[in-house]
Amino acid sequence: MSGEFIIEDGVLVKYTGDETKIVLPSGVAEIGERVFAGIV
Repeated sequence: MSGEFIIEDGVLVKYTGDETKIVLPSGVAEIGERVFAGIV
């Protein structure tokens, strides 16, 4: 699952998975804009 998250300097910048319920990995301090855009 860790490959589905792109994290840069503690900011989640992209989620590439398709799950609608997730648990953020440790180390994420902030969620960037439109990270979950397009997930229905």
